[in-house]
Amino acid sequence: MDSSLASIDWKTGELQNQWRLADRRLSLRHLARHANGSIAVALQAQHDDVVERAGAPVLALFDPATGTLATVSGSSGLAGYAGDIVSIGDQ
Repeated sequence: MDSSLASIDWKTGELQNQWRLADRRLSLRHLARHANGSIAVALQAQHDDVVERAGAPVLALFDPATGTLATVSGSSGLAGYAGDIVSIGDQ
């Protein structure tokens, strides 16, 4: 599995940049772009170990200003799967 966010030049198709989470067993599934440009990512854990999968985070945030993609601590507890995500207003 090689799950990542990528920036691609829409004219040439050239890969400009790519971001991955440290835990390569987290699959990036659903995206929601906030008005401030940040991107929330709903995750699905693909760990073989059931306990590790159940405790995995299900939310990551991409900050385009800093170029960082990281999981959000405290976002576990959904058996390793977030089915969808949305950004509303200033939240």
